[in-house]
Amino acid sequence: MGHPSKAMIRRFGREERRQRLIDALKELAERLGPDISITQFYRETGINDTNVYLLFENWADLRVQAGLPPRINRRKRFAIHTKEQLLDRVKQAAEKFGED
Repeated sequence: MGHPSKAMIRRFGREERRQRLIDALKELAERLGPDISITQFYRETGINDTNVYLLFENWADLRVQAGLPPRINRRKRFAIHTKEQLLDRVKQAAEKFGED
């Protein structure tokens, strides 16, 4: 489908504009995963936060309408390893470098 342009969004009625933003966010979530920020949404679609706030209560509202959790799990988003993986690495290092 592709992302709607800003001019295209202005031509449609409110409900259709809302649906186009919902569809754009769903498409991004399929491609990039669910932890999309409003800044990423703007970078990927060219649709700025003003349009989001004119059509939705807030960014969380748009996320919920698109079937995403209302908030980004920032801990998960920036985590490189799970706690279990880190503990395994510490155990491996202790075994390798520990005193005999």
